[in-house]
Amino acid sequence: MYSTEVGPDENIVCKLDLYRGREPYLQFETDIMDRIGIDAEINTHTYEALDTQLRATKDMPLRTVHLRADPGEPFNYNFNTPDQQVARDSAYRLSELLDTYGDKARGFILHEERGGEGRMTEAEKDNYAAALSRIDGKGTLFLEYCSSDPDDWVDVISRVTSDSVSACVDIGHLYQHFRAQKGLDRDGAVERTRDVVDRVSKIGKPVHFHVHDCDMTQGHPWYGIPDHLPLGDGELGLEGIKDVIEPAYRNLGTDKVTYNIEILLRPEYSQALSKEEADDMERYAVESGKDRKEIINDAEMIKGTYESIATEVGEFREILDELSGKGA
Repeated sequence: MYSTEVGPDENIVCKLDLYRGREPYLQFETDIMDRIGIDAEINTHTYEALDTQLRATKDMPLRTVHLRADPGEPFNYNFNTPDQQVARDSAYRLSELLDTYGDKARGFILHEERGGEGRMTEAEKDNYAAALSRIDGKGTLFLEYCSSDPDDWVDVISRVTSDSVSACVDIGHLYQHFRAQKGLDRDGAVERTRDVVDRVSKIGKPVHFHVHDCDMTQGHPWYGIPDHLPLGDGELGLEGIKDVIEPAYRNLGTDKVTYNIEILLRPEYSQALSKEEADDMERYAVESGKDRKEIINDAEMIKGTYESIATEVGEFREILDELSGKGA
């Protein structure tokens, strides 16, 4: 049985970047993760993909699962809706998923459904929380902050009565909100992000973090977003990240806080493949009929990204050691 309560050295995973079309690299990615000694946060949009990735990561006891809720697909739950029947159906389906898969992963992450539509009314927050409170299963659902008003998100989480539902704090999303939407400078955004972490961790339930850096002056070469940068490569920096997570560490200790180092693939990370790795990719290109150069380039980018993450995990562990007093 997987548990959300973990030891201080058993709390970090990294993004398994297989969403939408990268499934053929599954073995390649998990081999690298096994070599560098870090478990995965699976990203999946269908039950078939979930089963495939769970089989591939069966020897990763710390793994978590990010459910991608695209319209028209199995994980497109709807809790933030005035239609209570839709909300009840969503709670039933997600409870069923937790009962089926809850002992196969340490937690399940789902994006919140609120965008930039303005503040929620008290009635909307009550209805949203009531819908989430119907979820009851063997696993834990972490509702990830994305782009709503952070105060509303904390209010909703605090009103959820189910022990199966808690919070996923995405540091980059929060920091970006305070910089772009509220117009705060770097220090002000760090302080407000830290305050959100403090309030949501005082609820007392386990908290899962998505950890990455953010730089408002640059965007990802494909997605254009300023976050999901390597730790220390953005405005937050390692010190800012430490400041932001400190309240959760103080309020919950080491056994109820987990982290996903959520760095996106970037071409500048590319690293040359070994002969064995190159041969495997050549074979895949032939079998699939896909462009050889594209396959090799993708594999080099994947390898370089995970090698970089291995270094960042070491740096992040130093932050956790400092917070626990080991690094003093």
